[in-house]
Amino acid sequence: MPSHPDLAAIISRITAERAKALMVELARVPSPQTELLEAEPKLRAFIDTAVEPRLRAMGITDIIRDRMGNLAASCGHDTSGRSLMFVTNAMNQPASTMPNPYGGEIRDGTPYGLPGEVVLGKGLSEQKAPLAAILLAVESILASRIDVTGRIVFVCCVSGETGRHDAIRTLIEESGVRAEMALLNGTGNRISLGNRGRVDVVVTVHGSPCHSSRPASGCNAITGAVEVIRRLSEGLTFTASHPDLGGPTLAINHIRSFPDSTHTIQDRCEISLDAACCRRRPRCRGGGDRRLGAIGRRRARSRKRQALAGRDPQGCVHVSLARRDRLKAGPRCHPGVRAGARRHATDLLRLERL
Repeated sequence: MPSHPDLAAIISRITAERAKALMVELARVPSPQTELLEAEPKLRAFIDTAVEPRLRAMGITDIIRDRMGNLAASCGHDTSGRSLMFVTNAMNQPASTMPNPYGGEIRDGTPYGLPGEVVLGKGLSEQKAPLAAILLAVESILASRIDVTGRIVFVCCVSGETGRHDAIRTLIEESGVRAEMALLNGTGNRISLGNRGRVDVVVTVHGSPCHSSRPASGCNAITGAVEVIRRLSEGLTFTASHPDLGGPTLAINHIRSFPDSTHTIQDRCEISLDAACCRRRPRCRGGGDRRLGAIGRRRARSRKRQALAGRDPQGCVHVSLARRDRLKAGPRCHPGVRAGARRHATDLLRLERL
């Protein structure tokens, strides 16, 4: 078990200057989400150039890459039977309208309401700052030459924004890496007891295009999409709730129309929905159960609903539903972990446990 001097030696290596320098370096390597999702080549390139070389420079040689480009690295003697996995991600939101998104600029934090200096760069408030923290922590542990009798597993996946399990599942299945506990970003340093699960849905509204100077000659898919959104959200109240995971949600998170041209009545509009569920069919008020229950069903079972949502004065707008992904829900943890999380969450992450 590491002594307090050992812990002090580790902490002494973790400085603001080192953290700042690492965040700048990571921010300058683009790793955006694109239409290719996890198959975007820049994500694999980010791990190739910004992550794996740093691990090898620390002296870590037990490194595995899977077919998607995900990385798993392990270190420690693995004699105590204790293990901890650090899970990081490469994918971040696209640059969008952010000026100089990959500049890694250092600025005064006062205009942002923060003390000291800040680093500006796309992804730092998502995956890259936690990645920098974990890399710095692992590097400091190894550089201190502390006898790690357990096993530290570092994982970096090409995912991060898609909300799918494909990347981590592929890595775990191909590499076989395991650990007693995983430390992830995005939980506010709290222990997560489960996943509500989610159904991602794309609702497609079809119309008929024409020049916008003669709108009556066509049928505007945007008008139909507005009606679909109204019917999906109006009076929707969920009454079911999970004691640990909370209640279900239904959010409209994306909308776009086609064709992408000027002065054209749109003939297609796509609406993306994120339905987070704690049970197979959440109870709702205001017909919400029927609306949410239709999500992810086969198209043949949704014909009646499609016809209802697609009614239009000209009868030319209809809706099709397509399931993207479904994640299984429910907490999966030992009762001891659940009890410990409620009492002393931070004690479960002590360095001494390694």
